[in-house]
Amino acid sequence: MKQTTALLILTVFLLCCGCKLVGIMGTPTASETKIPAEFEIGQRAKGKLVVLVQQPSWLNVQTDLRPVLSEAVNIMLCEKTKFKKQAVISYEQLVEFRRAHSDFFSMRPDQIAMSLGVKTILLIVIDDYKLYGMPLDGYYKGLHKGLLDVRSYLLDAQSGEVLWPRSGEGKLARLALEAERGGKEFCAARLARAAAHCIVRYFYDCPSDKFRTWGERPDFDSVKR
Repeated sequence: MKQTTALLILTVFLLCCGCKLVGIMGTPTASETKIPAEFEIGQRAKGKLVVLVQQPSWLNVQTDLRPVLSEAVNIMLCEKTKFKKQAVISYEQLVEFRRAHSDFFSMRPDQIAMSLGVKTILLIVIDDYKLYGMPLDGYYKGLHKGLLDVRSYLLDAQSGEVLWPRSGEGKLARLALEAERGGKEFCAARLARAAAHCIVRYFYDCPSDKFRTWGERPDFDSVKR
């Protein structure tokens, strides 16, 4: 009798709460919900790809961001998209090419790409970079604050067409470092990794809870740009 009563109570409970339970069970979590890629680079980009980072001399900074930003983007492209490592020109290969060509810095991105046998260019332009040491109680404690602004374009090396973003004006990402302990190189690398995420996230279906990253400037919504 007790078993029959318990079974009836359970049946009524399931009938009353079944719809709610199904709704809860059927609702995707933040990690399951994905933001669609703006450009599925692994499927749509042709041939090999090279990441070219331009750091204007007028920025007048001591840190060379080109290697850390290039390597961070290369790693993330291979990890997050369907691009294979052998299809991405490494920064070491680019350095070797630069050493072999005395006119490298006067070459256009498409000329560099075609010489490397590459069909797709991910061009990243550093618009601004600042890193300041922060004194604390009159003594230098190794704390830094800074910012990094980068604008990125995906180009067809042969035609020069801007494949991404659709506006053709470049996708802008703005990062800030409020207070970070470590040397200049460490802080620069951390900003570079965050910038790489802000670029590569548009090339694959990114989980919504992973889309944002630390350091994105609160005064600027890069997602809408």
